[in-house]
Amino acid sequence: MKIEIHSSMRRAARAGMMALFALVLSSALYAAEGSGTGSIIPSLDVTAGSLGTWTLRYTAADTFVSGSIEITIPAGWSAPQIANAAAAGYVTVSSEGALEAAPITIDGYGITIHIAALDTGQTVDVVYGDQSIDAVGRARAQIAAHTGVEFAVRSDPDGVGRAPLALSPSLDVVAAAIARLTFATPSRTFAAGGESAVIRVRTEDEFGNPAAVSADQKIDLVSSATSGSFSHLSGGSFAETDSVTILTGEDTVSFYYRDTAAGAKTMTVSADGQAWTTAQQSVIVTPGTPFRLRAFPADTTATAGDYVRFRLRVEDAYGNPSPLPNDQTITLSAEAGSFFSTSNHTTPLATVVIPTGADTVHLDYRHTIKRIFPPYLLAFYDLNGVLPTLEVASTTIAIDNAPFDASKSEVFASNTTATANGADSIQVTVYSRDSFWNGLDGS
Repeated sequence: MKIEIHSSMRRAARAGMMALFALVLSSALYAAEGSGTGSIIPSLDVTAGSLGTWTLRYTAADTFVSGSIEITIPAGWSAPQIANAAAAGYVTVSSEGALEAAPITIDGYGITIHIAALDTGQTVDVVYGDQSIDAVGRARAQIAAHTGVEFAVRSDPDGVGRAPLALSPSLDVVAAAIARLTFATPSRTFAAGGESAVIRVRTEDEFGNPAAVSADQKIDLVSSATSGSFSHLSGGSFAETDSVTILTGEDTVSFYYRDTAAGAKTMTVSADGQAWTTAQQSVIVTPGTPFRLRAFPADTTATAGDYVRFRLRVEDAYGNPSPLPNDQTITLSAEAGSFFSTSNHTTPLATVVIPTGADTVHLDYRHTIKRIFPPYLLAFYDLNGVLPTLEVASTTIAIDNAPFDASKSEVFASNTTATANGADSIQVTVYSRDSFWNGLDGS
């Protein structure tokens, strides 16, 4: 049988082949960089710092011919690698299409998959943290909790150049189990008798991520100072308590602190019934406004003629030493006796100055006349009219005799002679005195 092919048929065949070639050529020329979709399996929340295996799946939207895709692992995760299946971050790849002979190259955190051919709708699965050979191959997630941690994907169907997908897959990294308490606010400073700014305590995982409690949690509060007190509320609503509660689903609770004693105090917070690490923080209580004078020693006894050292201190309303914002001249008053400078016992003082920034001054007192009861009254007044006006201070001092002085002592007899008859007598009077003519006890 003889078959003849007419020229019209030949022309039609040539036209069909040209159209097919043009279609293929068009597909190759117009394959879109950045086309396709990406997903991650599993897509569940990831616990911070946990080990796992994740499959990054790319689905082609264009035909690949000698193309590639690139996946960037987020910073903080295990660095991807293909050298050792028994090391963290091991990577493998499989595809419904055809991969190149050396399908994976890695540069830092970037994984490039080299694709020989891939049809539209076909997939490439990149297994990150593959443990199919060795469990050590798993990858470790970042330790910082964060939402929307992106595994950036770029595609290049035809080898021209990669571009990012419209939407790369992502995961939410959540806090690990609660491991400790921590103070979420800085150390507070306030004046004695006042109140701290709000203090917040937080529950955290081992990496420092805020971690919410699953049930109401009692937090015990302790101060190193017995003068300190806590309250959940502030101001007029302040009510002393030794604990606060973190509510279910929360990771923070706040409270306030008061103290009347100046100095550095240590607050300790602990979780009732939990093995979580406790937290400590210092709080600084500064002296309040200068309010009064106080004299030391109070109600003392001295020997006649001795110089007694007194310390005059400025205090706030709670008894804390309180430095002055300016010089204050203090008037000295003694029922008897005199005050002197500690460096000059020649000229008596009527006043003494407590200088700016100081809270204490020393002075000496001397008196020579014995009186035990009632003791002598000493007083210290702020009369200069310069603020702050300080409440008066007073103290008492009893003066006892000095040691026996024969030159000041006397002996008297009622008669100069007496008959030795067992009846006559001579009355003898002895005046035993110290050097200031004070009689000695029993004289």
